[in-house]
Order: sequence, then C-alpha cells, then structure tokens
Amino acid sequence: MAQFWVGGTSCSYNITVKPSIFVVEDDPDISRLVRLHLENEGFPVRVYLNSTAVISDAERQRPALFVLDIMVPGRDGLELCRTIRQTLGLASVPVIFAANLIASWVWNSARMTTSPNLSVRVN
Repeated sequence: MAQFWVGGTSCSYNITVKPSIFVVEDDPDISRLVRLHLENEGFPVRVYLNSTAVISDAERQRPALFVLDIMVPGRDGLELCRTIRQTLGLASVPVIFAANLIASWVWNSARMTTSPNLSVRVN
C-alpha cells in the first residue's frame, strides 16, 4: 500500500513500492556493477559518488539499505555510518560496507597463490 499527498489530501493506492537502496561508491565501475545486480533483483537504486547529499536525501526518502564504500570523498564510509546511526529515523536502516580495497587485494592474492586453503568465489 502506498500513500501519497496531493494538495494536502491523502490518497492511498494498492501498489507495492520497494524502498530504494542507497549506494555510496566513488568508483564508477563498481557502482555500475552494484546498481546492475540490485536493479536486476527489482530494487530501485540511488548511487552517490560522494557522501555530501546522502543523509539529507535519506531523511526525505528513507532507504531500505545503505551500501557504503569505506573510502569515499567527503565523509568517509565509517563517519557516514556513525551519522546514519545518530540520525533519528535512519538509525535502524541496515548498512553494508563495500570494502573495495580489501576485495581487490584478496582477488589479486588468490590469483598469485596456489594455496589449497584459499577459496575465492567470483560470480
């Protein structure tokens, strides 16, 4: 059920609106890949290249999930997460960190080693 306001009047419709997912990622290749996979699952996605407008936008339209890069221009992902947790109405929204540098290191390490104990799954 979605509810809209038009000229001060409330209108309800029997439609299901999936909340959007906010992705904060400054690498265009990674943000495109994340957007593609999430949109293929039916989620609306908003991508931010920096952390400047994320909180104000999230206060206007509460997302279902934040996907944050740790190293992003403006406030870094950790600081942005702290702000999310301290913001009334956003504190309960789940946060996933996209650790690009760590994932890249693991992938490159896996390609350079023959260790039988290392398992990397790439979809």
